[in-house]
Amino acid sequence: MTPKEIRDTAINSADVYYKYLADNDKGLQVIDVFDVKPFRFAKTLQLVLRLSAKIVDVDSIFIYLKTNNKKYNVVQFGLYREGKREEVEIKEVNEDAEDKAPRETVRMIMYNENKHTLRLDIPEKHTKDFINLKSSDIQIISDLKFLVWRVREWYDKNGAKIALPTNLSILKDTINEIEFLENLEPSDNQKQSLYNIFNNPFSYIWGAPGTGKTQFVLAYAVLHYIRNGHRVGILAATNNALEQVLRGVIKMTDKAAIPRNVIARKGNPSQGFLHDFPELFPHLLKKEKQQQDNTETEQNIQLIACTLDYYASEYKDRKMNMQHLFLDEAGYANMIKAGMLFNHKVPITFLGDHAQLPPVCELNDFSIEREKEFESMFLWAQSAIYIETLFNLSKEEVRYQYLKNITPTLRYVSKTSLNTTYRFAENLAKVLGYHVYSLDFSSGNKDSVTQIYYIHATKEEEYKSRTSITEVIAIKSLTRILNHKGISDYAILTPYKNQVKMLGQHLPDERKEFKIMTVHGSQGREWDTVILSVTDTSDKWFVDSLNPNSRGLNLVNTAVSRARKRLFIVCDTNYWKRQTGQLITDLIRVGKEINLDKYLGM
Repeated sequence: MTPKEIRDTAINSADVYYKYLADNDKGLQVIDVFDVKPFRFAKTLQLVLRLSAKIVDVDSIFIYLKTNNKKYNVVQFGLYREGKREEVEIKEVNEDAEDKAPRETVRMIMYNENKHTLRLDIPEKHTKDFINLKSSDIQIISDLKFLVWRVREWYDKNGAKIALPTNLSILKDTINEIEFLENLEPSDNQKQSLYNIFNNPFSYIWGAPGTGKTQFVLAYAVLHYIRNGHRVGILAATNNALEQVLRGVIKMTDKAAIPRNVIARKGNPSQGFLHDFPELFPHLLKKEKQQQDNTETEQNIQLIACTLDYYASEYKDRKMNMQHLFLDEAGYANMIKAGMLFNHKVPITFLGDHAQLPPVCELNDFSIEREKEFESMFLWAQSAIYIETLFNLSKEEVRYQYLKNITPTLRYVSKTSLNTTYRFAENLAKVLGYHVYSLDFSSGNKDSVTQIYYIHATKEEEYKSRTSITEVIAIKSLTRILNHKGISDYAILTPYKNQVKMLGQHLPDERKEFKIMTVHGSQGREWDTVILSVTDTSDKWFVDSLNPNSRGLNLVNTAVSRARKRLFIVCDTNYWKRQTGQLITDLIRVGKEINLDKYLGM
């Protein structure tokens, strides 16, 4: 496709996607409230709400009260600094035609992402609406359709200018001058990836978890640019992924004595990240200091990090002005958003693992294939890893490859693979190498063993219920044992929302601590211990690693790779042991069966 054809296709797909989300009540994140704590502050009513889930984007929230059927817009107070606060109004989201009634306004004091608490300041005229609320009376709703509209606006203005990069790195002749930290020299495989970054205009560094993509490849590339006085950008599809990669990079820049104030993380940080790295947020300094240092701060920034959604908004009318752009977790980003990076004339590097979960699209593949109006929607569902095909093939060819699960042949992007993981022990690496990666995939921890256990839970539910009460009961017993043993860093993952709901009903403490989620929701995070509730047997879908249409191989691989130390697989083992060629089956074969009654003594 030509740049103009890509632009027109992107705009059409955004228009269609937005309409689909609006017509089908999708694109909304509805968050229930676990607890409401009211108190008085300076004559006004304030509420602290404990939420059932993380807010995806605080800039898009409004409040819905069931008691009066009203919606309230939210304006945000700035962070407290020495007792002062600054009010900043959030831009109103695009509303549907049937939702044009003016909304009242309340104010947000603070959102704590770690504790999932939201503190609100209620204007006096609305006090009567919010007094004596029960948790079931209030919901927080985030309208995410505006993120689609942002992408449309970006392509409308810039889409005709995108192109595959052709310029090599400004530091291409200095690859042998990269300074490695003491006792932290990369492997030959990792050095090859560094060479790829600096000697090709478009590079892709593939690696499974624990292969050193962040600390030994990306971090050293960033350090080399910073030490030579240049500026780079790091982007990611989600806030979780962005902050995860930044933690790894900053660990290395700290060791190299690079001051943190040359790094800026744009957008809304999590409370924990803000607490750990306040130097990355000069725009949140108290107002008088910001006015004094603003010009100097902007000039000193050598690394800007942001999400693709933030990029769509903030770099619509200007360029990022960087010497190199890096997209982390590129496999989880979609084509249409990643395409926005290609209006620069600088090298671009993707890092990621296309064997993990693909991007999430609200529209299913059946509709994309069968309905004419949705023919361009593959842009929202196909992984950014294959973006070069947009420039080299026709729209029909790219769409066909996506729908038929054909892995595109990459001719322009230069790929290097990291084949040694230091996360997985040899027993797990062998299984993943056979099913997911390649036979030369191995573990750098030759003498260690990843603890893999399995627990039998007979499936009782009807066909395609996507629930298993016996797995829930087993997991409830297991979590009691883990807590008794002092093992608190664990998550319970399952492919299905129905099973998440059932687990939450029976494990209220884990639900309140946000330890129960879908595998998709776990992307970009990790825990010492992961409990996988498989749920399915003969009706298997998301856990069927032999079915390319369900992408079960990607899902199971993602779930397994969230575990740093130990993995518990809870399923109907009588069924899964009889299967052949399934990843779940072979994980059970290298694992150890445990009896929960005896496990307490292990």
